[in-house]
Amino acid sequence: MLILKIIVPLIFYDIAVFAAGIILPSHISPLAVTGAGALASLPFLYGFYRAEQKKRGRLMEADQTLLYSSIFIMLSAAASCIAFNYLISRSPLPALFPAYEAQFEDALTSPPLWEQILCTVIAIPAAEELCFRGHIYAPLRDKTGFWVSALFSSAIFGLYHGNMVQGVYSFCLGLLMAWIYERFRSIWASYLFHLTANLTAVMVSQFAGLDPFAGKPALALTAVCLISLPFCMYGIQKTARSH
Repeated sequence: MLILKIIVPLIFYDIAVFAAGIILPSHISPLAVTGAGALASLPFLYGFYRAEQKKRGRLMEADQTLLYSSIFIMLSAAASCIAFNYLISRSPLPALFPAYEAQFEDALTSPPLWEQILCTVIAIPAAEELCFRGHIYAPLRDKTGFWVSALFSSAIFGLYHGNMVQGVYSFCLGLLMAWIYERFRSIWASYLFHLTANLTAVMVSQFAGLDPFAGKPALALTAVCLISLPFCMYGIQKTARSH
């Protein structure tokens, strides 16, 4: 039963994306197809998630605690996005997997900005959070400890992205999103982190030049992000506990 709870929502999401690819015109970008599939799957994913949360006695999720913590969540997401992207870009991974650069450029950054905002920032993170934190992490957490649930859901999240470079990045962010979900037991908290991280990536790729993670300015910004990240996480921990 637990396995079905984990895999059925993810399969449904994949089917929705596949159906969108068939229904939509062929000139529509892969990003728009994925975004359309994400939007189409949201009523099912969220309805099933609410039903499961009701069984757990945790139907009320968004409250003042999340409001107090939102600035720390958003800052930690932006810092994580910048720092992890820089560290991965300076690692051997891009050279070992050179096809990723062309794939990333074509699929994610070539569509117009409004399409990236709607799909990469809003729709896709909503479906992914429901799948990976709501339908994988949450039921596993009922049966196991935090680390087993966080590592497993983050590993599946990384593998789902289909390439090593983005998979490592997604795995690292997945651990942070599982930790944030753990603090609030709220899909809204991890969704806020996810959309902020994606928004940061979109803005950096749009306005920071061809190689935003190169040179001394990027190194200095990464150092600031790495230093500030523990303080942001402390802010999340403190506000989550104190309200």
